[in-house]
Amino acid sequence: MAKSNGMAIKARLKKPLFEYALEEIQRKIITLEFEPGQPLDEKRISTLLGIGRTPIREALLKLSSSLMVQLTPNRGFVVKPITLQGTKSALDALKSLEFTVCEMIVKYDNSSLIEQMRTAQNSFVESFENRSTLQMVNANYNFHMIFDQGSRNEFLVHALQQVRLETMRLDYLNFGPKIDIDKGNNLFFANFIEDHERFIKELEDENEEGLKSTITNHIERYYKRIMSYLMK
Repeated sequence: MAKSNGMAIKARLKKPLFEYALEEIQRKIITLEFEPGQPLDEKRISTLLGIGRTPIREALLKLSSSLMVQLTPNRGFVVKPITLQGTKSALDALKSLEFTVCEMIVKYDNSSLIEQMRTAQNSFVESFENRSTLQMVNANYNFHMIFDQGSRNEFLVHALQQVRLETMRLDYLNFGPKIDIDKGNNLFFANFIEDHERFIKELEDENEEGLKSTITNHIERYYKRIMSYLMK
């Protein structure tokens, strides 16, 4: 415990308190340590992180604008619940926005982006081999945001970033805090990794329809798996 507290203190000293609070609260939401629908008490979080309430409140306000947190009149800040309709809406939005990226990205030279995507893909595979769920979530986020940045459209990238912050919680559920090694999981992750490789191949070939087909299959497989969790 002392070692953990020491590391937390060092982390606080290296960055502004608002930034530290934002990252820590966001991480706890993504990893479901702060559960969907859970009230977020500023005093409790302040004690938990060892910092004042002002940066906590600033971070919660920022997260409410990214839809990870809701500010309600009677309950204050609450972690946004995960619902079937909300999940479907997020993935529908993701598909529509990424289709627009496909139409724009093939117009450019993407050689540098492809190399960055390969690096992110390698990180994802390594994280899977190490059974590190949070690292997998981050690597997957990086992979897709690199692709999305290929649109060269800051408004589109911003919209995708907002949706992907929400789907990071779904990623954590989907990848599983403790990844079971069974045939079903192995097949899911083999397909997931293969989809990423196909993303890169279709982008190299500047194949807009191939990219859209890969996105459709990727999201449909993802949706089917997350629904199986949410409907248990």
